[in-house]
Amino acid sequence: MKRVIQTATAAAMYNPVSQAALAPNGMFYSAGMIGRSPESGEMLPTFAEQAHQALRNLGALLSEAGGNYKAVMFVQLYLLDMDQIEQFNEIFRAYFPD
Repeated sequence: MKRVIQTATAAAMYNPVSQAALAPNGMFYSAGMIGRSPESGEMLPTFAEQAHQALRNLGALLSEAGGNYKAVMFVQLYLLDMDQIEQFNEIFRAYFPD
């Protein structure tokens, strides 16, 4: 049976889905992470702040599930503006240096 992963240290979801789930085989699945503050629920003002917050939200859920960034095998990214890919990649490498 899956284990639902919820934490107040990651932004809550607007739609009726779990923040994340841990499958019986140990695979971790998360809903889309965006740059919303867990405290206020508001989107942060800049792209860089949003990117950092989205990755911190993911990290909080990973931690709640007993994992960490080093255990991640795959991340799917959606950007509205591909001109921001290099900036995102730089931020991403701070969380996933390997």
